[in-house]
Amino acid sequence: MELRNCDELPCSSGNRLDRSGAQWTGWSVWSVCSVSCGPGFQSRTRSCFPQSGACDGSWQQRMACNLRECSGGWNTWGVWSECSRLCGKGVRSRSRTCPSDASCPGSSTEQSFCNEQACAEKETLNAEWSGWSVWGPCSATCGNGVRRRTRHCQYGNCPGYHFDSSICNNGPCSVEDASWGGWGYWSVCSESCGQGFRRRVRKCYGGGQCPGSEYEREQCQIRPSC
Repeated sequence: MELRNCDELPCSSGNRLDRSGAQWTGWSVWSVCSVSCGPGFQSRTRSCFPQSGACDGSWQQRMACNLRECSGGWNTWGVWSECSRLCGKGVRSRSRTCPSDASCPGSSTEQSFCNEQACAEKETLNAEWSGWSVWGPCSATCGNGVRRRTRHCQYGNCPGYHFDSSICNNGPCSVEDASWGGWGYWSVCSESCGQGFRRRVRKCYGGGQCPGSEYEREQCQIRPSC
């Protein structure tokens, strides 16, 4: 019998052996996108075998994902507030709210100029604030939010601000205000042979406290014995 050397190909970076003999398992499948709309990320993992070894590189990879553009998240705009001045270029504002189960890009408030005509000299000298309006709605349906009230300047330029804001709280967010998204894909098994475990994760939406755990773990076995 005759023995000959054969060409040895270098190991790929996915499962390369390091000096300690440790080796990466293959990458798991990509997880679901972290958001249902707009920019998010998805990840995949791998395990180092044996666990006591030191594999080169990272156990996790991430990449950007965008399932679809977010649309229709905001509720309609509220009515415009009174103008902050009767003359001399005032400001008015309006607000909108975001449903607890939606993703809402952009700002919850909007401002525009009003009553831009110049004030007469008499009006400037007699400038004074009107009374405050009633408080507007809280910006959050549960947990901490912000509410606003406004006033307008009569006859010119008044010192101070035309709006006021304060913290509001409609009570703690209940379980009904939150819901789990779907489970992500299972990670790769932690052991390439013998008994190991794998896990998957899910995301809580709605701003409340979802019941249960965001992680789930179960036993796995790629092959019975090492």
